[in-house]
Amino acid sequence: MPFNTSQINGLIDVAPVAPVFFVREDYKQILNQLYAGLQHTELWKKVCGSCFCTAGFISLAFTDLGHRVRVLPCYAVALKERGVFTLGYKDSNVASGQVDGHAVCLIDETILVDFGLGNIRRHAYFTDFPNAMAYSVNSNNIFPHETTLDEDKRIIWANGWANPRTDEVMAENRPAYELLYRQYKSLPSTKMHNSVFIPRQAMELTRQIRSKEDIALMKQADRQYDREDYESRKATSKKLNFRR
Repeated sequence: MPFNTSQINGLIDVAPVAPVFFVREDYKQILNQLYAGLQHTELWKKVCGSCFCTAGFISLAFTDLGHRVRVLPCYAVALKERGVFTLGYKDSNVASGQVDGHAVCLIDETILVDFGLGNIRRHAYFTDFPNAMAYSVNSNNIFPHETTLDEDKRIIWANGWANPRTDEVMAENRPAYELLYRQYKSLPSTKMHNSVFIPRQAMELTRQIRSKEDIALMKQADRQYDREDYESRKATSKKLNFRR
């Protein structure tokens, strides 16, 4: 569902639940660091229930790291012993101003990433579900997929119905998830000295470093990037208009 502050504010005081990543270790390392960094961004608590914002963020982050990414429309069903919560299915659990739809990211045709499960936790019975999950998939059989969290909790992702406006809604949320990504990249732990977060072009340059002169050029480029990113954030903040 897209960003809607009136629905997300109630998530802020809910006890956090660790993300669940049933993926290869190299992917898990990236996902854990992305998720940890998001907790320190100004925008995260407002958009953690917006699958379109979080899918856009994941798409930008993994694309910058050189991975192939596809955003896929679907819906999710959370199940516990005495309850069912449907996220993103047609006309289900949709608050005023929201869209009945859900979006996830397929990385390298290998793993499916969903950082947009926060709206499940709006329901008091489902506050023990995580905001973020990822699991390995077969690219020829992505949906439906069921993941068991424990003996009493499961989530199923399926695409028997997908909102036909998914691409349009992603475009409407683009200013929000681009701002989220810029906030994330501005965190000290995600600067260029941390290779996990270096954008694809910078990674290529890093591999080519052979001298102190090259290192000096990289530092100069980093300072220039910071200046440009600051100006871009200022310009975006003036015109940013979240969908409500």
